[in-house]
Amino acid sequence: MLGQNKILVWRGRYSAAMIVLLAAMLAGGGGVGWWLQGERLNGKIAGMQARIENLELRNLELSRMIDEEAMAALRSQVRNLQGQVMNQRMTIQGLQEIITPQEARAGLRIHSVNVEPGDEAQDYRLSLGLTQALLARSQRARGHVELLLAGTMDGGGAELPLEEVSKRGTSRIEFNFASSTVLRADMTLPSRFEPSTITVRVTPDPDEEHQFERQFPWVLRQPKT
Repeated sequence: MLGQNKILVWRGRYSAAMIVLLAAMLAGGGGVGWWLQGERLNGKIAGMQARIENLELRNLELSRMIDEEAMAALRSQVRNLQGQVMNQRMTIQGLQEIITPQEARAGLRIHSVNVEPGDEAQDYRLSLGLTQALLARSQRARGHVELLLAGTMDGGGAELPLEEVSKRGTSRIEFNFASSTVLRADMTLPSRFEPSTITVRVTPDPDEEHQFERQFPWVLRQPKT
């Protein structure tokens, strides 16, 4: 009987120990479950952050593509406008080649009028081409040229003669050549003045009665580089 009682006591102690061990395992299992759940959540967050970064990179790429397309469209428009301006200049140059009766009587011809920007904002350089029209090559052409700029200033029409805009303060440009020449004038225009036309008056010497003038549009050309 004593031996059986020891066995029962041992079995009882063994059962209690097993219960305590199972309880500890269950408690530990709950901690493992929470840890696994946290790891899954961290993985989802990391995946979402990676997708956000990919979306941001894609958005940046699309923005750059849009900017490049806009710049390409703008460059195309600029090229079209430059082509139109060139066509207009060629048309003007062709019209300038037509000699007028007044030029024929004076024996001179204005074959070109060009305006280029100067070093400062309101500075301009005008080039005027003259050739002999009917005179013999051995005879020199003499005389002077006067310029008159027309446009708008302060909301109204305005005219500025050469002496008011010339850097040298000269009122006319003298010429003396055999076949052709290019006359130049450096000008500074008022900031409020918007030029539209240039009137060129040519007075040959000594035949002042054959004075003639022609009007040209103000077309600003960029200097060749």
